Amino acid sequence: MASGYAFKRFLFWTHLVTGLTVGAVLLVMAVTGTLMAFEPQILEWTEKDVRHVPVPAVAARLSVNEIAAKAFLAHPQAPVSGITLDADPKISVLVNFGRDEALFMNPYNGQVLGKMSGARQAFNFIESIHRYLALKDRGHHVTHAANFFFLGLALSGLYLWWPRKTMAFKSGLKGKAKDWNWHNVIGFWCLPMILVTTLTGLVMSYTWASNLLFRMTGNEPPPPFQRMAGAGAGQKPLTVEHAEINWDMFFKNAENQAPRWNTISVRTPKELGGTFAAIVQDSKNFSWKRSQMTLDAAGNVVKWEPFSEMNTGRKARIWARYLHTGESFGFVTQIIAFVSACGAGMLVWTGFAMAWRRFFTSKIAQV
Repeated sequence: MASGYAFKRFLFWTHLVTGLTVGAVLLVMAVTGTLMAFEPQILEWTEKDVRHVPVPAVAARLSVNEIAAKAFLAHPQAPVSGITLDADPKISVLVNFGRDEALFMNPYNGQVLGKMSGARQAFNFIESIHRYLALKDRGHHVTHAANFFFLGLALSGLYLWWPRKTMAFKSGLKGKAKDWNWHNVIGFWCLPMILVTTLTGLVMSYTWASNLLFRMTGNEPPPPFQRMAGAGAGQKPLTVEHAEINWDMFFKNAENQAPRWNTISVRTPKELGGTFAAIVQDSKNFSWKRSQMTLDAAGNVVKWEPFSEMNTGRKARIWARYLHTGESFGFVTQIIAFVSACGAGMLVWTGFAMAWRRFFTSKIAQV
């Protein structure tokens, strides 16, 4: 009995110290997570004027090469790094120039409808804070570690405060009693969602966690990604001259492989000598149903990986990303992700409040 009490006391102090150490980072990640929960709907609304185009009586689209050339003339400061087509004839073409710049183009006349909206730029910045505290070199180590410790906080919290007679909010409470009640209730009801968020975050953050997911599904992990020396985020990604890129060939080969495509997005290489990548979304309702194609600089198919033929490990790894963001099954799971992020933020807030009362309030009262 005494040893059990000692262990619980040790676990409590470990829980408290860990929470105080990583709490500020977790609060930032929780707040940014809530802001990004409904990003697709917000972007759809803010960019509705540039996303939708009138379909002419004779609906003949320009070739992708023509659209790319017109986009480059409108934005000659940087080469085209990616193009996204939608099967819906009323949706414009998105042309990317790196991560933070893009143009929406009319697919029928090549007119520039608008640039990347302020909302999209804001979401890119919020995501950079969420993923690496807007510190590209070292920030991701901090957020990855904070997510790992959050998993430990969730599990240790369940052990420390289970079982309870009731797991409901109590009215009339104030001060420490209110913080205690809210911390317990929110932690209990949000635990399943927090476990999904932290576990999928681990898979996205650490190679060992991703490899473990593959092995748990009975599949061999993929080989590690090897970045070439000197290739970085600020380097121009193209391996051939802009005018030599045959975008039509890329999209033609992708359409041949997936005739019922919903969207096709082709991206230029991330490193010198790399291959082009085409992502084919098969379903408008399930964004995780994505097939992948690898092409050489001439547009020839090097590798085709339809989603239906991917092994369980690959599918699980893709699902992890969309479970983490809440986009796996549409608006309902987005609401769940939003509630989870709000709950995580409240856990940090009430935890800090209880720690403040423990360490400072009593001392202030004695002065």
